[in-house]
Amino acid sequence: MINQQVDEICATPVSATDRELFVTEMAKCGADVRNAIMADHTRHDWRDFLQQLRLPCLIMAGQQDQAYDWRGTAWIGEHVRGAQTVLFPDSAHAIFHDEPDRFVSSVLNFVEHVTSTPTGSARPAP
Repeated sequence: MINQQVDEICATPVSATDRELFVTEMAKCGADVRNAIMADHTRHDWRDFLQQLRLPCLIMAGQQDQAYDWRGTAWIGEHVRGAQTVLFPDSAHAIFHDEPDRFVSSVLNFVEHVTSTPTGSARPAP
């Protein structure tokens, strides 16, 4: 089951070493807990809450994601005040695996901007 999930969250081929790492990490959380987490955060309507957030947010989504439609994640980025949204057209759910260089660059740019902005705004200056 976990092997199938690894294939579903990656848009690019997974090496044997990476697969072992994914499986080992995913197995640390029992299937019942993984299922409960999925059920919990997909059943609740968080839209009103998102608009109340007042902290820097980096929203990232893989546009090949089979677990979640990227448009839902992009919507979140549009409705969290000051959020920075980065879409990964060649990634599934595991964007750090599918586009590692762009993932790291996006995170570092976000952290650099937030730590260098007096207000801590997430959106980079134009």
